[in-house]
Amino acid sequence: MSDQSAAEIGAQRAGSATNADAWRNSAVDQVRQIGFVVINGVENQEALGRTLESFGRMMPQYDGNLTYEVRAEPGFDDRAYSKSQNEIRAHTEAPGWQPPPKYLALWCHVQARGGGGETCLADVKSYLRGLDRATVKRLRSWDIAWGGANMSGRGSAGVVAPMLAPDGSGDEVLRFSYNLLTSGEYDPPLDGAVPEERLPWGRFGLDLAHQVHAHFNDTALKIRIPENAVLLWDNQRLAHARTLYVDPRRHLTRYWIAEA
Repeated sequence: MSDQSAAEIGAQRAGSATNADAWRNSAVDQVRQIGFVVINGVENQEALGRTLESFGRMMPQYDGNLTYEVRAEPGFDDRAYSKSQNEIRAHTEAPGWQPPPKYLALWCHVQARGGGGETCLADVKSYLRGLDRATVKRLRSWDIAWGGANMSGRGSAGVVAPMLAPDGSGDEVLRFSYNLLTSGEYDPPLDGAVPEERLPWGRFGLDLAHQVHAHFNDTALKIRIPENAVLLWDNQRLAHARTLYVDPRRHLTRYWIAEA
C-alpha cells in the first residue's frame, strides 16, 4: 500500500458562500476522476452539510440513523468489525442494499495517535473488469446472497446479485467483501475457519478474495484522515479497508450518500 498525505492526494477545503460553486465542481470532478477526495476545514455541521450536499442526499444506515459513530467499544476485540481496533479487510459498504450507497464519507474528529487507523482505498471494479473473460462473465452472472445486516442484526433483508451488476445507466455497481467470501459473514471472528462448502462461492470465491486482497495490498492508498476533515469516495467503484490501531480514542462519523 502507498502512504500519501492529504496534500499529496489533492485535498480540498470546504466551500464558503462565495466560492461554493467552484469548490463543488472541483470536488465532484475529482471524485469522478480518481474516485475520492479529502476535504479539510470541516469544523461544524454547517461545513459538513455543504460538503455532503454537493454529492447527493444522506441515506439511513443499518440502524436507521443517518450517522454511525466509528469508534472502539468493549466486546468486539475478537472481531474484524468497525467498533473494534482490528484490521478490516477490503470491502464495499452495504452490498446488501439495492442499490448500495453511491458514496461513503468519514468525518474525522479524533485520529489515532501513534500510528494505525488509516483508511485504505483501491479501484477494485477496474481490476475485476480486467480479469480473464471467463472470470468476468462469472462475476456478472453468478449471484451471491448479500446479507443486509451487520453484527447489530439490524438493516435490510439483503439482496441476491452478482459482484458486478448493471446500475441502469450503462455502468456497473461493485459489490465485494473479503470477509464474506472467506468466512461467510461480514464481521467474522479473527480466528474463525469455515469449510469451503459453506462459503458463498466455495473455492472460486476464496481464491478470488485472496487475489483481490493481494491486488489491494499492492495498489491501495493508505489515507490518514486529518482531524476536522472528510474523506469521501465512490463506494460503487472503490473497495475500502482499515489498518489496525492502538489508540482507543480514534473517532470518526460515517455517512452513506445516495447519488443526487
